[in-house]
Amino acid sequence: MANWYGSARSNYVKVDDKEGITKALEPFDITLNWDERGLCLTVDGASNDGAWPTTAYVEDDEGVEDEIVLSPETHICPYLAEGEVIIFMEVGAEKLRYLTGYAEAYKAKTGEYCVVSLNDIYNKAAEQFGVALESISLAEW
Repeated sequence: MANWYGSARSNYVKVDDKEGITKALEPFDITLNWDERGLCLTVDGASNDGAWPTTAYVEDDEGVEDEIVLSPETHICPYLAEGEVIIFMEVGAEKLRYLTGYAEAYKAKTGEYCVVSLNDIYNKAAEQFGVALESISLAEW
């Protein structure tokens, strides 16, 4: 069985609180790339498989480990400039057995979001072409 390897990045967004977002994302294997356009988040191989990290582990003062779940609504959106929309994209493959891809968009301050996946094409094609969803074979083996 092959391993899944991916790549993940965001678009560039303006940030109101650079120190706050840096501190909020510090526990996670995410690279913060700053330039004149603002902030772009990447995984850059920091994750062992190239995917967006979902959890991080931190120790308190007594050495007790605690799990933190990454939440864009909590860890990112509050620090973005008003009106910004951050897009997270992730693509990957397990050789040619599976190809995956999705994107999420989050609105600054509110955390309102929407998601699309490459797998959405099956329902879209079935609906648009008037065929049964089950009649469309999967692009995988």
